[in-house]
Parts: sequence; structure tokens; C-alpha cells
Amino acid sequence: MPNALLTGVSGLVAHQRMLDVVSNNLANMNTVGYKARRTLFADLFYATLQPATFPNQIGTGTRVGQVTKNFSQGNSEQTGELFDFAIQGDGFFVFDTGEKTVYGRGGAFGLDDEGFLVDPGSGYRVVRFGTAGEGDDSNPGFQVRGLSRITVPFGASIPGESTTEINFVGNLNAASDEPQAEVLTSVRPFKSGGAAATSATLMNALDSNITPYIAGDVLEITGSDFDGSAISTTLAITAATTVGDLVAAIDAAYPGSTATLSTNGEIVLTANTEGETVLDLRVADAVGNTGETDWVNHLPVVTTAGAGGGTFSTVIEVFDV
Repeated sequence: MPNALLTGVSGLVAHQRMLDVVSNNLANMNTVGYKARRTLFADLFYATLQPATFPNQIGTGTRVGQVTKNFSQGNSEQTGELFDFAIQGDGFFVFDTGEKTVYGRGGAFGLDDEGFLVDPGSGYRVVRFGTAGEGDDSNPGFQVRGLSRITVPFGASIPGESTTEINFVGNLNAASDEPQAEVLTSVRPFKSGGAAATSATLMNALDSNITPYIAGDVLEITGSDFDGSAISTTLAITAATTVGDLVAAIDAAYPGSTATLSTNGEIVLTANTEGETVLDLRVADAVGNTGETDWVNHLPVVTTAGAGGGTFSTVIEVFDV
């Protein structure tokens, strides 16, 4: 009977300790960095009956075997306080008591009268990691070299340096238009006997030649290059002048563009630079010429408009801190 009473009492005592742990958890539910405890029971020694014949063991009760901490991640919340911090993961804050190093999870810090970051409840100073904040040849420092405590230098100034490089990272739209160089092409091709003219075709052999040219006749080449610069030149023409001579004269007159003759007999003028241009070309017979060609039928028109490609714009606010 006494053993039965003592066994039951051991259970009451153990459960009383468990309730003490639970009540302590409830009392600290709003304590910053507090980790809840749990109680683990362990049984006591067993009493053996009739050891010589049929031994039987009878339990003698229970006890508190261990009280452990639950280190699972708690919920973080915004406090609005400048020196409130929280740890994500299994780490600890490190504190210097002046005699030893201690660890904790609570991050509600403040400043002491010397400007050091401390735990207000104990006055222990927070320790920084390694040489963080000491500065180097490129960055100014705001921590004292060799001193592990964290100082917050309110009112201290850092010499300003001009910005030397800004990096932008982003994605461009793959469907954006590619940049294009402007191209002018004769509205109708040059032909001789119904076939496309070549560089060797004589000007007087063109189907659009109204009156053959003779020595002393002149062709006037005018317009504007890709950049808007005015073009004005002449080509002395004779009965031996070819279409290739005319194309070469146009090409020489336009330093920012290239003139060619297509296989269809069209004069093609292409800007050497991509983007919007004011490229223009006109060929005409000079006043007083004997020879004459119907240049209106070969007036160059824009067949590919110059474009700078797709663009993306945004606004970025830049300011000193």
C-alpha cells in the first residue's frame, strides 16, 4: 500500500512540474526571442519480486526526465523600432558581458550612453562578426578596428564620392523591331531593248532615253545624304557614258551612303547608317543639253524606311544619400 501511494505521488509531482513548464510558456508568450519548453517524462527504477523463481518487475513511478526547448522558427512582425532585429534560421545573437560571451535570440536592442548597441534588459553589448563595418581602401568604415562591439555613430559624416559607374540590368523584348538603314530605289527600272540595264549599258541605249546625249551634255545630281547634308554635283556625259558611270558618280557624291545597280536595272541608294534619315536623290538633265532622258519614270522612292529599332524607356530617380 505505501508503494502504491508513493508511485501515484510521483506522477502527481511530475505532472505538477509539467504544468509549471506550460504555465511558464504561457507567461512568456509575448517575450521577444523566447523559446517554448516541453516536458519529457522518464520512469523510475523497477522493483523485482520473487527473483529466484518467477521474477516480476513492478514500476515505482515517474519523474521529469528532461525539459527541452523548441527552436522552430517563430513569426516575425514589424515593430517600427530602429534597433529591433529578428533572426531567420538557427543562429544566435552574440553578447559581450565584459567577462564572457553569451548567446540569445531576442533582438530588441537599444543604444547605451557610449553609442554601443546593447540588450537594454541586461546591458550586454552586441558583438559583430569578423571585420564587418571596418572599411577598406574603397569603402569608408564606421566601426573601430579591433573592437568587436557594434557602435552606431549618430552624427558622423562620410566623405562623398562622385558616382563613376551605374549598372542597369533588364530584358529586351525579343519581338522588338530591328534597326533598319533607309533605302531609295528607282520607281521603275532602267531597260534597254526591254531587258534590264547593266553597268555596261550606254545611256543612249536606254528605252527611256528620248534624245541621244552628245559631248558637252551634263547630268545634275542633287539631294541630301543620310545626315541631311546637301548633295549637288554634275556628271559630264557623252555618247559613250554608261549606266555604270552614272551609278559611280552618285556613289561618289554621297559619302554616307552607297549606290548600286540591281539585277532588275534599278538604281539603289542605301544609307550606311541605321536609323531615321532624310536621304534624297534627284537626277536631271542640265538646261541646254542636247540629250534627254525621262527621269521622272526613274524617280527614286523610299522602299525601306530607316528606323532605329524598338525602344524601351523608364524613369529612374537618382539621388545622393
